[in-house]
Amino acid sequence: MASVFAYQRWMSVARSGDWWNWKVPALLASGYASLLVTEVSITADHLIGLGFIMIGLVIGAVFASVVNDFFDIEDDLKAGKPNRLAVFRPSVRWILLITVVLSGLLFGLFFIRGLMSGIWYLMAWCSFVLYSVPPLRTKKRGPWGGVFDALGAGFFPTLFVASAISEMTETNIPWWFMTFLGSWAFVFGLRGILWHQYQDHQNDVNIGARTFATHYGTANAMFTGKLLLSLELTSFLIFMFPLTGQYIIWLLFLYIAYALLVTRVLNIRQVVMHQARPGEATYFPGTFYQTLWPYLLIVLMPAEPSLKIMIILIHLILFQADLRINYYYVKRMIYAIPSVRSILQKIRSERRMPDRSA
Repeated sequence: MASVFAYQRWMSVARSGDWWNWKVPALLASGYASLLVTEVSITADHLIGLGFIMIGLVIGAVFASVVNDFFDIEDDLKAGKPNRLAVFRPSVRWILLITVVLSGLLFGLFFIRGLMSGIWYLMAWCSFVLYSVPPLRTKKRGPWGGVFDALGAGFFPTLFVASAISEMTETNIPWWFMTFLGSWAFVFGLRGILWHQYQDHQNDVNIGARTFATHYGTANAMFTGKLLLSLELTSFLIFMFPLTGQYIIWLLFLYIAYALLVTRVLNIRQVVMHQARPGEATYFPGTFYQTLWPYLLIVLMPAEPSLKIMIILIHLILFQADLRINYYYVKRMIYAIPSVRSILQKIRSERRMPDRSA
């Protein structure tokens, strides 16, 4: 049992719960979109290459988590927040940080094939160094913290994926696609970090941290969030519509209708950036990016049906969190229908009744 707890403690250092199910699917989807725009017939070799790209993204995400916690220990203790590295001795923290940095260096040396993908990958790491490490530590410098986190978590990794796929397929990805893909990734990342800052708003106020949320307050957060979402979806549709046509429009409308239904039936608010009131809420448009968008691209990719089925199965195995949440939502909505609830209650009561015929 002690070994299990030790394993969980070491694994928690990566903070995979903060990014695995919520950011990696969208980054993979940007890779699928990049493959689609190349018009290359997808093979198993391309998927293996995409798998190595994902490994690089995971190493980068672990670095972002470790370096952030490494330099956050003092602030987290002041705010009364848990810090996953605080349980380790300083020497162990340094070993963890150096190990992750060396892993990223080895990945770059052995698996990055071209100049542009190498530049974007390096820039993502530099962004998180500037975000977390003193003396610059833009995390505590108002709006700059949001900018550098969005660059490190969204903009540069997404362009790394697209460039790596361009190099892997030996094709040129159109400039308009790269421009609007990068614009979408930056605004998407910016809205994500601001959402996180507003969640931590009171803790940051208590320790005097100067973030975007503490600097500008919550008065205009709703307007800012809607403005960013408008820019985000505009960029998204500009680079996606030429690839998918009306499919992406209908899928987005379908998701919006579903989100409205969840809000109306279950009273679960859709949070764009700042949750003004307490209560059950979900991030908008999380399910669209994490589940609907990747699966649409998989279906539309020029590949053998068996290969598409394999990719779908891999997604189902690796990224279950959003599917589980929405299964729970749908189940609750079905049960909220009075006639259905009455039938289900009747069936349950009959199952609980003892069989007197025996």
